[in-house]
Amino acid sequence: MTLNLITTLLLFHSLEFGTQYGYNLPVSNIGRYYSLATSPAIFCKYNKFQIDYVFTKYLGKNRNDDYLFVHTVSGFYQLPIFRQVSRSFNITLGSTYNQILRHFEQGNEKNHLWGIRSGINYQEKLSRFNFISHLYLNQIIHTRTYQSLMMCHTDYFILLMFGIGFNLFGK
Repeated sequence: MTLNLITTLLLFHSLEFGTQYGYNLPVSNIGRYYSLATSPAIFCKYNKFQIDYVFTKYLGKNRNDDYLFVHTVSGFYQLPIFRQVSRSFNITLGSTYNQILRHFEQGNEKNHLWGIRSGINYQEKLSRFNFISHLYLNQIIHTRTYQSLMMCHTDYFILLMFGIGFNLFGK
C-alpha cells in the first residue's frame, strides 16, 4: 500500500497537463490552396515524453466554401540540450496520426495519415505553472491524392505554439 502511494506521488510529481494555442501554416504543395490557420491544442507530459492533440481548420484561398480539417495526435520525445532549474530548451522528435477531412463543392473527402514531427521547445517554470513555446515541423506522409486537389506524397506544416502547463505537485 505504501509503495503504491509513493509510486503514484512520483508519477504525479512529473506529470504535467496543459493547453497551447498558435499558428499552423502549410508550406509545401498544399500551401498553394490553403492559408495560415490558428490551432488549439491540449497536451499531457510525463518526464521527457509528451502526447498532444491539435485541431486546425484551414480555409481555401480561392473559395470560401473549401475547408480542410486536420486532427493531429502526436507522441514525441524531448531531448534536453539546455537545462536549468527554472527553464529548459529541448529538441523534439516523434510521430503523428492525422485525420484529414476536406469539404468542398462536390462533397467531402477523408484520409488517415501518419507523419513525423520534429522541432524545438522552450519551457519556463513559474512555480507549478510553466510557460511553454513550441516550434514544430510536421511532415505528413500521404497515401493518396484528393480528387480535385493534387497533393504531393509528403506535405509539411509549421506550427508555432504558445501555452501554459500545470504540474500537480510542482518540481
